[in-house]
Amino acid sequence: STFAQQPIDVKTSLLAIQYLSVHGGYTFDEIRDMHARFPPLLEMDVIRHFRPKMRFLKECLGGATAAGQVKVLSPQLKAHLPGNFFGSRLERTIAPRHAFLVHVGLPSGKSLWDDALKTNHNQKGSDKSLLEEFLLMHRKPKQFAAMCNKWRNIYGSTTLKDNLPITSEQIVAFDKLFQRGILSAARDDSAYSFTDGSHENGSANRKNTNILPSLLQTANVTSAQLIQYLIQHGSNPWEADVRGASLFHWASGCGNLDGLKQLVDCCDQLDSRVQTRETDSTPRSPGTHAALLWKASRDDATPFHWAAAGAGPKEFGIGGHISVCNYLLELCTKSSIIPERKLINGETKDGNTILMWSAWSRSLDIVKLLVRNRADTFKTNRNGCTVAHWAASGGDLSVCQYLHKMAGVDFAVENYARNTPLSHSVAYGRFDVAKWLKDDLKVEDTGSNAEDLALDFVNWADMGVGLISEEEEIERRSVYSLFNSFQDWKREETGENEDIQM
Repeated sequence: STFAQQPIDVKTSLLAIQYLSVHGGYTFDEIRDMHARFPPLLEMDVIRHFRPKMRFLKECLGGATAAGQVKVLSPQLKAHLPGNFFGSRLERTIAPRHAFLVHVGLPSGKSLWDDALKTNHNQKGSDKSLLEEFLLMHRKPKQFAAMCNKWRNIYGSTTLKDNLPITSEQIVAFDKLFQRGILSAARDDSAYSFTDGSHENGSANRKNTNILPSLLQTANVTSAQLIQYLIQHGSNPWEADVRGASLFHWASGCGNLDGLKQLVDCCDQLDSRVQTRETDSTPRSPGTHAALLWKASRDDATPFHWAAAGAGPKEFGIGGHISVCNYLLELCTKSSIIPERKLINGETKDGNTILMWSAWSRSLDIVKLLVRNRADTFKTNRNGCTVAHWAASGGDLSVCQYLHKMAGVDFAVENYARNTPLSHSVAYGRFDVAKWLKDDLKVEDTGSNAEDLALDFVNWADMGVGLISEEEEIERRSVYSLFNSFQDWKREETGENEDIQM
């Protein structure tokens, strides 16, 4: 009834009081005092405001203490918290600034408030705890940098080895990286973001890219470290994008080996459940399970598929990463979660294998690795395409020659639509591969499918249908010239005479 007399929502107030009491261990008198010092307290949403900050206090600052079956805040920690803490901007300021303290090896976590862990902070009559000083000074970069340098002089640093001062520019760069989130850290795309706010790919005003340092360089942090700090401060390691591709997929596809290792190590330490369709029980090593078994919901591709194909923030199939592939094989051998050959021959919903994707992305070293480890070279997908079709589409002649000579792959095989790898090489304008298939392997163009397709592309270019570059048009005409040669005429004439004789 007391709260009903005030112009605030009764239900919200009761929820806030209940949450602070049950999960924070606050008495009603303590809640009343906090409300008097910070009037909006009881109007705030539990899910948006209280829960994230309570997790930060318990997990990052080590402030949890047992109270029956529920963990509440330590009375000592509560004594150091200002009334407006639950109204602060956790994601924008407090979390990244605390993560920065961890990064530079300054007092953090429980040492900010636990008297038993203090060394010599109470100097010159100061009665403030480190936590109170942190909450007071964390907002502005220059003030926070001054506080960090002061703490470094008093307590030293467990990570910094040089004598260079901590600058506000370093703190701002770290903030930007932290706020970009864990997906950005997994993709390691911050290496292409610079201190002037531009990007190497896509900024019209970008100048002197070789002079200005990247955000990672300015903050003196790696993507793997960012992943660690973000998970420690509440980021979800099981996050997935709209296609169902996980952080493990992105780290593998972008070649972020250190980031992938950090994800596996951090998640193996979490008592969490991997959201894969391979198992319904909680695995013993969830990070390892995710790296080896997680299937993207859209196509069932695994992180190994992505590592073999290569990915960027806005592109796919740009070339695989042999170091990541070797790591996944090593992880498979050590964990015994899945047989190595089953891992290597994993398929998408369409039946596309890791070998197919690596051949398509022109990754010869990965193709060799997979073949050496007994990848099935005779697999077909739901369209009847083999690795030969994928290699021809990719257009890397060395990949095609290796598969033919060393793995015995048939490059004359037809898919269910009666298209051969020759047709695929024509469709994607792969002149070198098409020439090799016709001149060296003597692949027959059954039904003139490839020749008709090559002619269609030339006619479309003449009519101005489709926007293609001048270089691509030249490539298309070169491909068609392979079917309009003296050797083809002679072959066709010989074939006609044989038909007459028969």
